[in-house]
Amino acid sequence: MTELLSPPLVRFLVAGALNTGLFYALYVLMVWAGVHYPLALAIEYIGGTVSGYLLNKHWTFADRDAARHGFLRYSLAYVVLFGLNMALLSLLVETAILGPVIGQLVMLFLLTASSFVVQRYWVFGRNKTKD
Repeated sequence: MTELLSPPLVRFLVAGALNTGLFYALYVLMVWAGVHYPLALAIEYIGGTVSGYLLNKHWTFADRDAARHGFLRYSLAYVVLFGLNMALLSLLVETAILGPVIGQLVMLFLLTASSFVVQRYWVFGRNKTKD
């Protein structure tokens, strides 16, 4: 139960909300401007991955020693999450269940838990933070 209320989780949610909100807004603007949703999603992920890594490294998990392998692991994790996101979003959009804007909003909520677990235990998990 203490893990559910841990400072890293709270910091992850705050940093993630800010980062995700900013890059989701960029995604929405691009889709509304006529950019095809897969390209908009790729741009969202690239920007969000770089800024999210910096936020999570320096604030969420406070792992300043992750520089050597941290960004590589973080990027690999997000390549996998991007693939999953794209596959599920495409399924929603191409079957006309949801449009690309609402579909991506649903994907953001579905992938948040996976992102936290991967970052906490694989990307930044080598040096435990002081909670």
